[in-house]
Amino acid sequence: ATGLAHLVSVTVTVDFMTICVPVLTVMASVAFAQQLLLLFSLVLLCCTLAKNALRLPRPVRPGGRQSRPLAELEQSYGFPSLHAAAALAIPMLAVSPTSPLVAALPEARLPGARAAALGWALLIGWARLHLGVHSLPDVLGGWALGLLVWRQFDAVLASGALEAAMASPWLAPCAAPLLLLLALCLPKGRALPAKAGATD
Repeated sequence: ATGLAHLVSVTVTVDFMTICVPVLTVMASVAFAQQLLLLFSLVLLCCTLAKNALRLPRPVRPGGRQSRPLAELEQSYGFPSLHAAAALAIPMLAVSPTSPLVAALPEARLPGARAAALGWALLIGWARLHLGVHSLPDVLGGWALGLLVWRQFDAVLASGALEAAMASPWLAPCAAPLLLLLALCLPKGRALPAKAGATD
C-alpha cells in the first residue's frame, strides 16, 4: 500500500508534469498540453500562496515525530494539499466539455472517463493520508481549491479569452514581468526549523 501511495503521488508532481506536457503535445493535443501547463501552474501558485499565508503545519506522528518528507517541496506547510488540488483540477480539465480530449472521445465513454477522473482524485487523497504527509483537512482543502481554480479556468476557456490571449503578440512581453513579480513576491516557507525557503 505504501509503495502504491508513493507511485500515485508522483503523478501530480512538477517533475512528472515537466515530462507529461511535451509528451501530450506530441501524442495528443497541443491545445490540451497548453491548458494543462497553465492550469497546473495556477494550482501550484494558488496552493503555495495559501500555504505561506496560513502557515499550518503538516501532521505529526505519534511520539511527536514529523512525517519524513518525500521531496523538498514536502517540507512546506501542510494546508492545502497541492497533490489533492492538482489531482482534482487536472482530471476535471481532461473531462470538461471545453477539453480537446473530450471532442475526440466517443459519447459512450464519457461517463467512464468522468468516473476515472473522480477515482484518481480520491486515490491521490488516500495516498497523501496513508503516507502521513497530510491530514484530512489538508486533503479536503486541496480538493476545494483545485475545484475552485478549475471552475474559474474552465469559465475563461469557455469564453474564448484564453485562446485570444495565447494568439496575442503581447503575451510574452506581458507575461515575463508578471511571472518575475510573482516569483519575487512568494514568501519563503518555514515549515521546518532551519529549512527556510522550501516552498520558493
